[in-house]
Amino acid sequence: MDDDIKVTTGEGMPPEVPPVVPPPVTSQAPSAGSGQAVPQPDFFAPETFAPSPIPGGATATPTAPATPAAPAAPGAAKPKTAILIIGAIAFIGVVGSLAYFVIFPALFGQKKGAVTEQPPANEVSTPAPAAHQSYLVTPPAAEAQLNLSDRNYPTIILALQNEAFNQLADGQFKEIKISDANGQVPFSDYLVGVIPATTALSVGNWFENDFTALLYYDSKGVWPVYVAKLKAGVSSESVLGGFGEIEPVLELGNMYLLPPGTFSGFKNGKVGSYQTRYSVGTQSGASFNYGIVGDYFVVSTNYDALKSVLPLLGL
Repeated sequence: MDDDIKVTTGEGMPPEVPPVVPPPVTSQAPSAGSGQAVPQPDFFAPETFAPSPIPGGATATPTAPATPAAPAAPGAAKPKTAILIIGAIAFIGVVGSLAYFVIFPALFGQKKGAVTEQPPANEVSTPAPAAHQSYLVTPPAAEAQLNLSDRNYPTIILALQNEAFNQLADGQFKEIKISDANGQVPFSDYLVGVIPATTALSVGNWFENDFTALLYYDSKGVWPVYVAKLKAGVSSESVLGGFGEIEPVLELGNMYLLPPGTFSGFKNGKVGSYQTRYSVGTQSGASFNYGIVGDYFVVSTNYDALKSVLPLLGL
């Protein structure tokens, strides 16, 4: 009679799902005294059971969703991204260098090393050393070169004293070329170095940079003589007037190689047809003279030297 029992479902209604019952432990297992191995009982583990088949049209009981995989840590992708960025930058640099140094010169015909380097805008070129041109039209008996380490009076006077020991005959001139690291020393700088009082005058505006220095030899000593040229447009009156104003403070002794003694006041003088100003020292032969002769401003430490230099200047 049991064989005639059938499970039927109502139209449109899912059949009831029979409950899953774990199989009972039967007494067919051998006993401990039978001498057979006694199998260990199986413990209930739900995961070992497959789900029961569900007839078509039946609704399955929802099961717990599978646990999703843990997401990657936020910084896990950063190393790969950084590597890609670095690689891209390196690639762009290589391509750019290739284009600049290889492709562009090939296309436009530019050769390596063809670009001329331009000096910085603020770079100032060093001027060439100033050259010396003597004002003498007749050569002197001898010439000498003095190279000064600076333009201060002690350096200048020591150099002149050392050269003065190289004697000449009485009445002869030796031309002295005075220069430093920059070439010929400008007359205005030299004059200020020897006679500091001339800083009050516009000597830089009155005279050309080049000048002729001489040593005159006679029985009384060695006497320096200086010849500077007036700049174009400078009047003799302005020069003589300027020196006349500072005569009382001029350091006349600095012009001599040996102490000239005490000087008298300045007086008007004359050499040839040219007007001069002079002051006589107590040492024999010492007579400070200055004046304008032609286009030249002449300073002499001895009157005979002043007279003798005019022919050498063509005057």
